[in-house]
Amino acid sequence: MQNDVTLPAKTVAKLLDITVQRVGQLAKEGIIPRLSNGRYPPEAVQAYVRYLKEREAGRSKNSDLHR
Repeated sequence: MQNDVTLPAKTVAKLLDITVQRVGQLAKEGIIPRLSNGRYPPEAVQAYVRYLKEREAGRSKNSDLHR
């Protein structure tokens, strides 16, 4: 069974506590998926969480180098 749930940018922005403009930037950068109709799959939330975790892991590694 295919999941047909999609979310508008405004809803994604509210869920992620970011602006609608930032949602668009993240999609343009390939960080979160955007559907051809300009809406977002629920997986966009998971993709953003992964992005934040990876970014934080990179910061931790960089801060270890400067000790």
